[in-house]
Amino acid sequence: MFKDRRDEYRAFAAQCFSMAARGGRQEDKKGWRDLAEKWQRLAEQAGNHNHVAQQAQQPQPEEKP
Repeated sequence: MFKDRRDEYRAFAAQCFSMAARGGRQEDKKGWRDLAEKWQRLAEQAGNHNHVAQQAQQPQPEEKP
């Protein structure tokens, strides 16, 4: 099990790239590569979401009138 979803999504992407490299029909390879790229984008989006969530949890300076 992964502690960070981004690592999990990257692992899924790596598995898909591995499947694409194993051979087979070109359309199958393309399908695996497309799926891998989607997992990579999801990992990036999860990273961006995590960064925003961390910023939201940090104390914000008080506004002075």
